[in-house]
Amino acid sequence: MSKTKTKNDNKTEKALAAEKEQFGKQQLQSISKIATSAEVPPKEKYVRNIILGSHKEGGATTFWSYILNLPLSSNSMVSWKVCYLLHKMLREGHRNVVTDSHRHSRSIRDMGALWGNLHDRYGHIVALSAKYLHLKMEFHAKHKVIPGNLEATDETLEREAGTDMTKVLDMTQELLEYLDAGLKMAETVLRQMDANGAKSTTPAGQCRLTPLIPLILDCSFLYHFSVRLLFKLHSRISPDVLLGHRERFRDLFMSLTQFYNRAREIEFFKSIIQIPDLPDAPPNFLRAAALAEYKKPVVLMPGEDRPEEDEVDVQPEFREATQMPQYYLLSQMGGPEASLDHRETESDGYKSELEAVKPEIELIKSEAQKCMIELKAQVNRLEAEVEEQRTHKQVALVENEHLRMEVEALRTTNVANVGAQIGYKEADTRAQAAQVRFTQLKERHAELVTSHADLMKKNAETVKMLSSTKQVQDDLLRAKQQLESEVENLQHEKRTAMSQQQEVERLNKELLEQSAEMALLRSILENKEKEGTQVSSSLAALQAERDTLLRSTMEKDAELSSLRQQAQQQQSSVDLEKDRLKRELEALRAQLQQQLAINAEQKLEMDRLKRELDSTRAELTRVNTLLQSRELSGTQLNSTLAGLQAEKEMLLKSVRDQEAELKSLRQQAHLHQRTLEQERQRSSMELGSLHAQLQHQALREGELTQKLQDEQFCLLQCAVVEAEGIILDAVAKVDDPIHVRCISSP
Repeated sequence: MSKTKTKNDNKTEKALAAEKEQFGKQQLQSISKIATSAEVPPKEKYVRNIILGSHKEGGATTFWSYILNLPLSSNSMVSWKVCYLLHKMLREGHRNVVTDSHRHSRSIRDMGALWGNLHDRYGHIVALSAKYLHLKMEFHAKHKVIPGNLEATDETLEREAGTDMTKVLDMTQELLEYLDAGLKMAETVLRQMDANGAKSTTPAGQCRLTPLIPLILDCSFLYHFSVRLLFKLHSRISPDVLLGHRERFRDLFMSLTQFYNRAREIEFFKSIIQIPDLPDAPPNFLRAAALAEYKKPVVLMPGEDRPEEDEVDVQPEFREATQMPQYYLLSQMGGPEASLDHRETESDGYKSELEAVKPEIELIKSEAQKCMIELKAQVNRLEAEVEEQRTHKQVALVENEHLRMEVEALRTTNVANVGAQIGYKEADTRAQAAQVRFTQLKERHAELVTSHADLMKKNAETVKMLSSTKQVQDDLLRAKQQLESEVENLQHEKRTAMSQQQEVERLNKELLEQSAEMALLRSILENKEKEGTQVSSSLAALQAERDTLLRSTMEKDAELSSLRQQAQQQQSSVDLEKDRLKRELEALRAQLQQQLAINAEQKLEMDRLKRELDSTRAELTRVNTLLQSRELSGTQLNSTLAGLQAEKEMLLKSVRDQEAELKSLRQQAHLHQRTLEQERQRSSMELGSLHAQLQHQALREGELTQKLQDEQFCLLQCAVVEAEGIILDAVAKVDDPIHVRCISSP
């Protein structure tokens, strides 16, 4: 019984091993059919086999074991098709495909960086596709409840975002980056199609357009998720803080609209996918009722029915904007004007910095153009020299061929003539001279090739420098536009300040009238004059302390604005240096926006304090008009003094909190700068290792060429020795008396 059981176990193990081997062969065959270097679109049946294999296996381990052995760093066409296949696997494969693929996210990102630095037909779009897939894997690995095809309900999205506004801000930023990467990839593919004149009906055009089908599906969900989270943010955070998010979403909305309109016109997509129409303008996030008017865009594939539209819940945590009256104190009449002057000086400083940087940019551009012209001239000259050396090389090869033919003719002829030896020696000397000349030309050609490669590297570096200067110029133009908008806002605020000043003058007149009434009251209440003077002195002292605290808070606000400007400068420098540090800078920007939100809350708190002080002043006026008994007046004055003391303690507490926040921001900036230095050192070490590898490869190529030349020379020497032996044999036969006797006999 035990023997039969072991036999059955062995059979099942063999069957499982055979089935596993057959499965691996099928997967390898499908991947090899897709990842070809031909410019044709992948066949859907092989893609479907790989996706079904992931469901059968329960992951993507076999898929990645074969993908990593493909020539991804040497063939851009294979890389482009592998990116499309990975996108389909993340969307339609088993749920464990995201986890298994996230382990190889760094290799996909490195592959994209490599192709981004090379000038290839598919290199640029491969780099953008790799960046998009890297962001996709990072997002779904972080938010595991959202599947790879992004088909999640609104309740799932709300539950994943949570109620913490910091987490919602981070998730919104990730979604906007996710959508931005996909739209840049689509825009580049369509632009290359227009530049190359490719048509969607040809295999080459379909090879470029096929990866855009899953991208269209992703973009509709990313747009919907971004709209939901932005409405949620505007229900909890001040709209001024989210101005940057609204502007970025508006730019992405315009890009998505252009992409969908262009894809709708292409013949290739008409029979494959149904693209929805987007509204003419993005949703108005400043109006909570706009969420009820919003409709989710739905992309349909063949054989799919339009899903029923869910009723949108229009009651999720949206607050109504209540209009609050504005009160102004006499001691703060110069506050709005001072803030306006400060902003105007800041805008003037920005303009002067912009004007100072413009000539430097023009100088850099002129120098880069000069370098480009010089390098192009050197490249043309070297190419001419290479062509000339190539012609000389061809001539030398022809001469060698002629000499070889002469040696073969001497070998076939058996003419006993002394002149044949002389001709052979001349041919030998000519062959040696030609060989020497050929080796010299070969060395000269190798030198020209190396110099040409160096010049091409310099040309690539100058192109990179030009692109960086162009990006700096674009940033400066955007900064100029932003400054112009700020100047317009300042003018509008100045006009509002003038109207507020008129309101203050009216209040002064009312206060003068009230002071006259107070004089009458003082004449009636002479016995309470001393107590009133004491109260006014204490109030003046408290008001002076409050003014000092307000000035300190304004100084802290100025320090916060300076720190914000420093963080923005660091962010711009990091964007110009490396694109992969973008996520860290966006995180720093989110922290700054949180700080802005905190400052906005502090401003609201200050307004509340102003209203409380105005209420206390109204109570004092009522006390002066209704002072009929000493007991009531004393209790009311004591209550007002206690309230002012509490306000003083609250202001001191807010100042201490701001100091602690400033300290934490300085520490974060220092840590961020240290990480940037470490990243720069690591990149320099990687560049050094790459240069060493290139030098080793060049040395190996030189050794191989030298070995080839030595073998050719040895072959030529063997042929000469053989020809010399044949000629010597012929001469010996001619000199042989037996041979002479045979020839001369009748």
